[in-house]
Amino acid sequence: GGFLEQKNVVVKSEEKLQEIWNEAYSNFMKKPPLPKINFETSVVVLVAIGERNNGGFSVKVASVTEHENNLMIIAEENIPNDNCVTTSMISYPYEIIEFPATHKKIVFKNVEKIYDCEE
Repeated sequence: GGFLEQKNVVVKSEEKLQEIWNEAYSNFMKKPPLPKINFETSVVVLVAIGERNNGGFSVKVASVTEHENNLMIIAEENIPNDNCVTTSMISYPYEIIEFPATHKKIVFKNVEKIYDCEE
């Protein structure tokens, strides 16, 4: 993808989805077609951790939890420990997910998780 900076985005329209889809696939010769989303019943979120200096980094939505006043999204950045051998390339990890629409405020919490690699 092409997300140069860390960002969390709530997408509630096809126009905004097209914008992040174009950015996600900006480094590709061909991009997949835009998914069909019914924004009356669904919402889409993007979690991106920005540019990283090797291929060992990743990000995922670890959980989506409904609370009384909000919907909490935990975005987990996986960071390779120093003992990991990773590809030497710039990467731009991100994840885009869809889930049922809500009228509650969507809040994000970003957490870092360092993982070990076997020697």
